[in-house]
Parts: sequence; C-alpha cells; structure tokens
Amino acid sequence: MTEQIPLTSNHVELTAWTFPLLLSNKSGIPSACCAEPTTACYGLWCCPCAFASLRTKYDGSSWWFNLCCVLSPVVRNVIREGYKITGSTSDDIYFSYCCWPCVYAQAAMEIDLPHRRQQSRIQSEGSAQWTWGLLSCECTKSCLYAYTCHACAAADVRSSFDGSDFCFNCCCVGLPLINNIIRMAYGINGSTCNDMVTATFCPCCTVHRLQREVRARGPRGKLIVGHIASVEPLMGTVVQPSANIPAMTSPPSYNT
Repeated sequence: MTEQIPLTSNHVELTAWTFPLLLSNKSGIPSACCAEPTTACYGLWCCPCAFASLRTKYDGSSWWFNLCCVLSPVVRNVIREGYKITGSTSDDIYFSYCCWPCVYAQAAMEIDLPHRRQQSRIQSEGSAQWTWGLLSCECTKSCLYAYTCHACAAADVRSSFDGSDFCFNCCCVGLPLINNIIRMAYGINGSTCNDMVTATFCPCCTVHRLQREVRARGPRGKLIVGHIASVEPLMGTVVQPSANIPAMTSPPSYNT
C-alpha cells in the first residue's frame, strides 16, 4: 500500500543522520570517515563512480545514467529527502563538494542500516505513453520560455512538479535527470538512454513536452523512497498517488 506523506515539513517527522559527517557526536557514535575509512577512500579515489553506485544501491537506478547525469549533491539530496533526514539543499551542495569522501561514507553507511534497507524501493518502468510527441510543440508563452532559456524552464517545471527548490534544480539537476524523474513518476514507458538522447539533442522540445505533461497530469509530489507524496494543487483538490497512471487519450487545449 502506498504511504502518503505531506510535502510540508511541518507534518513530516525529520530524523538526523545516524553517523555524523566529520566529528563524533555526544552519544559517542564515530564520524563516517572514522567508522568506515575504506569506504571514504573509495569516495576519494573515484568520486563520480562512488556516488553513481550509491544512488544505484539506493533505488536500483541505472549506474551508467547516474555516472553521466547525476551530480554528487543530487545523490545526497535524493537520499536525505528519501529517508526524511533533516538538512537543506545548501548543505547538500556545500558538503558534497567540500568533503565528498565523508559524505559518500555517511550516505553509504546509512543505506546499509537494516531499517533503512527496509524503506528502500526499487524503481520500475511504467507502461503509459507520453500525451504529446517530442516535436508536437505549440506556440504559447511556455513554449517561448522553453526556447529562450531551457535550463531555467527545466528547473521551473520540476519545481512545479514536485515542489523542489528552483535554485537547486537550476544549479545541480540537469535536464536528462529531470526528464527521467518526471517520466518515472508518471509511469511513462521509456529508457534512461532515451532520456539522455532527447534532452541532449532536443532540449527545448523536451522541456516544452514536460511543461505540457505536468500541466495535464498535475503535480505528483517528491519521490520519497520509491513512493510519491500527495500534494495539494492550486484548485484545492488532493492528487492521490497511483502506481499505474494511464495515458490521456486526447491532449487538453491551453490558451496561454
């Protein structure tokens, strides 16, 4: 059964990292680097490979896709928000770039905890289809926005989709990953390779299709440990999470 978690932090009980990042805490728990020096050395030796493996272990996503498209702050952010651990996107960026071996060791040890492994969920491909084709663009303000600054438009569409931080999306989350996140959440059939190819060679059309898809299907909340949190759209109705989201038979019309 899908667990429903409100997006607002006031209704979510946040926890702390089990292992502190740099210094031992008052309870005598050693820091992540001291507890697992071998793991920290792997993060130091090959940071991109280590963090790609980390996210793959967390949610079963493609290792090659994570290596090519997912930055270390994003991996830490996904794990932290998935396990409802206190922190901010600023912390994710700062610590991931200033002390990446300890960040890797801390997150790797967190995933290996028995109660955390029970919370993890493996991603699976859906069977629905995109409502619009990649090249079926429409002459609207959103289309102009996508073609004028597709990076900002991509960050904005993900913020509209799951309430994530716009600045964090703009700085750290690339279009292939945004395309992948929204596609997986809506249960749309596809592949990580296709996510990368369309976002790389046709970024403006990819962003515009995502804009229209989110408008049509509605926001779905942040992906929390393999399930989707319920959110309240502007009209006040609650969007219920669904494992199988059917494709729309005919696209709605927009006057914007």
